[in-house]
Amino acid sequence: MSGLAACTATTLRMYAQRKGWDLATIKVDVRYDGRWNDGRPRLSSARSPFPVGLTPQQRQRLAEIAERTPVTLAIREGTSISTSFLPDV
Repeated sequence: MSGLAACTATTLRMYAQRKGWDLATIKVDVRYDGRWNDGRPRLSSARSPFPVGLTPQQRQRLAEIAERTPVTLAIREGTSISTSFLPDV
């Protein structure tokens, strides 16, 4: 969940900087719901607060961007993770 929060905050910061939007603070709160949906655990995330000066269109665009971060997409797809260890050198 910390990876999801970090990726979301970083992605939003990079997007806003590229657009020239002032985001002084980005706070991402990610919580594990504990309930399962279609055989997968549910995660919920809330991003707040955005600066008052953003337009509704800017807020909507940031919400859309947050839904397409690399970690968000990987979690939604149920990406499998394979761990291996390299031999000692």
